[in-house]
Amino acid sequence: MFAGQIEGVTVELAPDRRIVQAWRPIGDFATGVYTLVRFELAKAGSEATVVLDQTGIPPGHYGHLFSGWYEHYWTPSSPEPGRAGFAPL
Repeated sequence: MFAGQIEGVTVELAPDRRIVQAWRPIGDFATGVYTLVRFELAKAGSEATVVLDQTGIPPGHYGHLFSGWYEHYWTPSSPEPGRAGFAPL
């Protein structure tokens, strides 16, 4: 995935509701170490909500993973430029 930078496997797929995948950045995590990435999807009228939960992040990796989601995924999909449209828990 992602031009060979990430390897992963789909753990669960519930169409229109949930995607759960185990991911690891190649060369960044120790061999065999994966994070679990869960996307919960919900539709309310003409809008949709995506809740992201990523667990199993090794010590020292939270900062760059958090900023990566924000920079590469949430901000580009925002309805307003420069606004992520999400609130970290």
